[in-house]
Amino acid sequence: MRGTFKVSVVAAVLITGFTCPTRVDAGQASHPVSTREKVYTAEDFRKGAVNRGPSLEAKPLLIEIAPGLPPYRLQFIPDKGAAASDAGNSEKVRHVGRIVISRRGSAAAIQTIELESHLPAPDVMKWFDAKDINFDGYLDLAVPFDSGAKWMSFTYWCFDKSKGRFAASVLSDELREVRAMSIELDPQVDEIHAWHLGADCPGLHEIFKIVDGHLVLVRDEKYAREGNGCILSIEKRIEGKMAVVETRAVPAVQKEPH
Repeated sequence: MRGTFKVSVVAAVLITGFTCPTRVDAGQASHPVSTREKVYTAEDFRKGAVNRGPSLEAKPLLIEIAPGLPPYRLQFIPDKGAAASDAGNSEKVRHVGRIVISRRGSAAAIQTIELESHLPAPDVMKWFDAKDINFDGYLDLAVPFDSGAKWMSFTYWCFDKSKGRFAASVLSDELREVRAMSIELDPQVDEIHAWHLGADCPGLHEIFKIVDGHLVLVRDEKYAREGNGCILSIEKRIEGKMAVVETRAVPAVQKEPH
């Protein structure tokens, strides 16, 4: 049974020079241009310091894609149909709305992204994120796709600097399959760390790299209950195959008394 995701997911991926193949739609927008709007940066999204207001439809977001580029305005337009806003996650993917994108100083839309998700439209708007998912120096868009009680997955739209637009790709599809409680990145070694919530033992910890435009699992840490403790099994990718390289006993998770 699908649940409602209750924790914020932090995600980003570092890979230099990756360009997403274009898969975009054109659109129209009309809105007033204000020079006093707050321009949100990657750091604002990372810290959860984005003021979305009571209604994303009424409050577009102005974001900095990269230093030196004019800020981009994202206008969220939820689908008005009942199916898009029905509470709870749907079994099938549904159209929940669109994001109309323009640049500050212009009312002309440069792109419209149609949003599809298992989540209802309000939750998609609430958990929308932006970060440099491929570490090319440009902010990318993360649209919530599915969730459970302890995880969330996103569809990523990468910024294509040659076109000035966002696009999804095969890598986006692969990243969407990562269903984690939280995702962190290590820019020093270009690794994506996916953390999963455990019960009696710590949760699964997966480490990915991007190789030739594809997401590749390079290490995982699995835990299994044994007696009063847990057994940690570490696997690494060696010559293209995952192999166990270490096992050891670790303490079980200490739970708070009720």
